[in-house]
Amino acid sequence: MLLKAPRQWIASPLAYNMLLALLNENVPSVDKYQDLIKKMQRKQGYLSMNKLFLSSERVGETKDLQYLMQTLSHIEMEETNFSKSLNSFELWVRKFGYKGPGLEIPSSSEYVLANAFFFRRAWLKSDSAGASMKIFNSFNYTSDVTYDARILELPLCSKFKLVLLIPCERDRLDALFSRLNNEGLAAAISSLHPIFTVNSKMVAPNIDFASTIQIKNNLNNLESGSVLQSATICVNEEGTVARVVTYLISVKAELSNLEYKFESFATPFHFALVSNDTPFVTGQFYRE
Repeated sequence: MLLKAPRQWIASPLAYNMLLALLNENVPSVDKYQDLIKKMQRKQGYLSMNKLFLSSERVGETKDLQYLMQTLSHIEMEETNFSKSLNSFELWVRKFGYKGPGLEIPSSSEYVLANAFFFRRAWLKSDSAGASMKIFNSFNYTSDVTYDARILELPLCSKFKLVLLIPCERDRLDALFSRLNNEGLAAAISSLHPIFTVNSKMVAPNIDFASTIQIKNNLNNLESGSVLQSATICVNEEGTVARVVTYLISVKAELSNLEYKFESFATPFHFALVSNDTPFVTGQFYRE
């Protein structure tokens, strides 16, 4: 899914599939996430907005732009000058509450199609003592640390969950995370053998960072363009807040903040926000 990503990254398959739905891209995952969107729209702590920004300096109209203006006639459109640092797109994103990395849009861009997605949930308090989490493959039951990994399931209100994948000595985390992302939480848990489960008093992790990623996209209805996601996530003792801006720009992305050069000195932790069995925000972070 990721074409370019920093050492710590956040992605939202839900927001990406919302963008694909706007573009009438016929891929299997769109229907699954459209069903999830309908359920989330009925709950508090959720917001999704779409807007098409057109360059005020464009010369003529490409085939892609004509397709977008015809297909997206039902959503709000606005002209702006992408060469200005505080153009309408930047102001719209800041008004939405996004405070992550700057969104560098090349001045040659003819358009930007953007989706802004917001999610907030408090921890589910099971009793007066606080929240309780589930630990799968708990080391409390065995001294064999060669098991693939541990999965921590932390409950959020309205049947949402924050799921953490904790690495161990055997580096199988990538395969486990891929199964979680592509097949769902149940498939990831069932792949842990032998599997043990224990309930434990929850101590909220501290995750607070931002990232910009470029998504490897193959759009059938457009001839060019790049899809990027800029996102922030904050996990603390109160709950979880995520903001994701997914945007299609008309040119190939060559953004300075995507030229990542780093060395990995530790095994990463992976996380996912999950509704029932479906991850809708995923990411990777390191404990410093």
